[in-house]
Amino acid sequence: SIRQPLLKGALPSINRINLENAKDQVMKSDINNRETVNKNILLFAEHYFMLKRATFSNQVEKNNYEEIRHNLINQQELFKAGKISQEDLRSTELQANQIHLDFKRSQIDLKKVLKSFKQLTGIEYQDGESLPLPTLNWDIPDFSSAASDLETNNFTIQKQKIDIAKQSRQVDVTRENQWPDLTLNYSRKWDISKRQLAIVGATSDKELSIELSIDSNFKQRRLELDRAKSKLKFDQLKLAQQQQEATEDLQHKIDIIENLSDQISINESSIKHETEIVKSIETNFQHGKKSLVDVFKAKNELHKKQLELINQKKTLFVEQLALANHMGIYLLDLLYQSP
Repeated sequence: SIRQPLLKGALPSINRINLENAKDQVMKSDINNRETVNKNILLFAEHYFMLKRATFSNQVEKNNYEEIRHNLINQQELFKAGKISQEDLRSTELQANQIHLDFKRSQIDLKKVLKSFKQLTGIEYQDGESLPLPTLNWDIPDFSSAASDLETNNFTIQKQKIDIAKQSRQVDVTRENQWPDLTLNYSRKWDISKRQLAIVGATSDKELSIELSIDSNFKQRRLELDRAKSKLKFDQLKLAQQQQEATEDLQHKIDIIENLSDQISINESSIKHETEIVKSIETNFQHGKKSLVDVFKAKNELHKKQLELINQKKTLFVEQLALANHMGIYLLDLLYQSP
């Protein structure tokens, strides 16, 4: 028995929809893979800079602690020799205790960051390893060029366009399904024992029947077409909203990067100035013109500026990656171009 649709097999949209949907699924899978890699790179960058900040801060606190210990020993010798008062010694001891607490706190913070970094990357950082501040060798495009790349390559927009193409094909198929089903039923029967006898010349009894059936439900099919059209319109409106929001975010990200670049330039100049101040105060301390409190106060100010610079460079690097990701750029390709 054979059942054969007469019209549906000849309609073009129905014939190609499965193939086109499969192609789109492959494209979507590739976009999702790239998006996942980009997200992992952004996450790694965040943790790398957390580690950079923690190791830098810990090293500064360690240096401060070693220096205050050395000065405390000197102060104790001066006190025994009667050259300083017990009040001066007590002041140095209190400062040493505070710096020791800061050092312990930085060690605890570093251990937490090291654990988090290893869990994310599987890499175990060894004390003393260099952690250079990464930079991107990428010229930020102007807004119009970036917007053009965004329109073509943004992951979310690409996937939404694929969904629209898929739904458009579904509308075509649903429209073609407005045709009634015309089906041919063909069957034949024979007696097996008599068919075997036909080999030696006997006749066989055969039975043949052909039936043409029409199956239609125009109301239901019209409802399905309306639903498909509504879904397509909704997807198109969603795409327009995504494009608008993505363009607004694009301008905001470019503004942030430009502002950060200016801040970093100002802070680098400020750090040079603070470094000269620390050197001057250390010299005056050696000549008895400044106190140990003055030295550590100046160093703490320099430390704050240096940590702020690390944060600014971290934010700049991550924002540049985020902008490239927003534009649909594969971040591995971008990083390979950078030193």
